[in-house]
Amino acid sequence: MLGQLLFGGVTPLVVGWIVATTGDPTSPGIYLSGVVVVSLVSLVACRRLGVR
Repeated sequence: MLGQLLFGGVTPLVVGWIVATTGDPTSPGIYLSGVVVVSLVSLVACRRLGVR
């Protein structure tokens, strides 16, 4: 639930800022890639720690 709040709640703001800053409408893909990497690292860490 915290992940949804952090990433889902601020995503429109971050994406709008990224597009406004770069001027490239495809640049939010970098943000999405970063979120995927953070998610995968979290999954691996949870698995190694035995969190279910």
